[in-house]
Amino acid sequence: MVGNPPWLTYSAVSNGEYQALLKQLSNGYGVTPIARANMPHLEIAAIFLAHAVNYFLKASGQLAFVMPRSFLSADQHENARQGLIEGIKLSQVWDLEGVSPLFRVPSCVLFALQSSEKQPGRSIPAGGLAGLSFSGQLPRSQIHWDEAAARLTQQPRRWHYSRLQGGRGAARSALTTQAMEGSLGSNAYASRFSQGATIVPRNFFFVDIDQKLPDGTDLRDRVVALRTAAAAEREAKKPWKGQLIRGRSEGKLLFRTAISRNIIPFALIDPPLVLLPVILDVDDNRREQFKVLSAEGLLEHGYRYGSAWFFDAEARWETSKTDKNRAMGMSLASYLNWQNKLSEQNPKARYVVLYTASATDASATVIDRRTFDHPLIFESKTYWCECTSEAEAHYLSAYVNSGYANAMIKEFQSRGLFGPRDIHKLIVKLPFPKYEKGNTAHDELSALGKACATLAANFVRSIGVQDLEARALGRARATLRDELASELEKIV
Repeated sequence: MVGNPPWLTYSAVSNGEYQALLKQLSNGYGVTPIARANMPHLEIAAIFLAHAVNYFLKASGQLAFVMPRSFLSADQHENARQGLIEGIKLSQVWDLEGVSPLFRVPSCVLFALQSSEKQPGRSIPAGGLAGLSFSGQLPRSQIHWDEAAARLTQQPRRWHYSRLQGGRGAARSALTTQAMEGSLGSNAYASRFSQGATIVPRNFFFVDIDQKLPDGTDLRDRVVALRTAAAAEREAKKPWKGQLIRGRSEGKLLFRTAISRNIIPFALIDPPLVLLPVILDVDDNRREQFKVLSAEGLLEHGYRYGSAWFFDAEARWETSKTDKNRAMGMSLASYLNWQNKLSEQNPKARYVVLYTASATDASATVIDRRTFDHPLIFESKTYWCECTSEAEAHYLSAYVNSGYANAMIKEFQSRGLFGPRDIHKLIVKLPFPKYEKGNTAHDELSALGKACATLAANFVRSIGVQDLEARALGRARATLRDELASELEKIV
């Protein structure tokens, strides 16, 4: 049996009755992800696969479905890889990622047998599954096989069920072309990295100075004229596109942050200025902390100008926020501090490693908070980890930037038409030990990381302060990695 099931996520089904039927089938066949948060992302192709095998195939019958390539690595399809779906035993995989043009998302072909064996857990043999990898350039996506065959090459592959355990977090699995035993080790930093705060809509928070100031002016103790940052408006989408704010604010509400385009290997480029309804407060244990306030709260604390900015922002938020946020009664301040991702950041942590949440390769840099003109807040496009010393920070940065770590996660990353993209905490799920001062290997890695940081800083000075867009950012990262090639070869 050969087929091409619908490529549509469960959350994209708008008909409630049909969605309920899909959920019933998904539960019955064991397709539903264990983590409830993954259910909206489940391709209903997985449910079609399970139903077709169990309903249409005779005993030992075989089926081949053209599927999104996400079945090889995405969390929502762990049950298919692990052999938990009723009646299904995967038998072969064809990878079509190298064929272009084809579909709008990377694709594969999964072969499945109808099996009555009850083998919960890992069902793929230790030697892996047989398969093929196709590559080639086609004149168009709709083409007969006789014409396509001459333009394609195919290579035999073995597909292995591999897992990355990380620290205390959930393991990640994928079907990979090399056997990986990452689950045997752990990463000392997996639980120490956190995602930054969601500083959106950016038109409300990312700002440019709207007045001429002498170089080196300290803004912390003055009122300054501001406007929505040009870069934020350029990248804004509806309904926030065109919602520009102009006004004044106390300088104590200005912070620095970084998103993906500000981070290249071992360095930070032009960290943007953000205006936030955030003050530095002291908790019951007399520890300094970030405290997120409403516009009214800012006014109560004496921030007359900043509160006016955020009264405007809050009014725009209430008018244009999503139905879901409206139903939850989500205020702008609550959204900014969702899951306490802002207030839990430690303003006193001096050395922090920061890396990109999404890119082909992770780029990491060491942050020394004392070198910034404004307090630093970490944004959701980055992951951050406090370090106890500068040496530990450079040790960890060297690992995250390494070719080894980035190569090892490639087959676990989600993919778009331009290749691997999402990183999130994958890079810290590979086995990696905690830094030990005096350990020769650890100190050497730290020294290499520091040397790379010095060279990267020189590179940033050579290209000047600039707002890098996607292509320029990619070129800058590639150029810097070429310049660091000698040092990166020693980081293994």
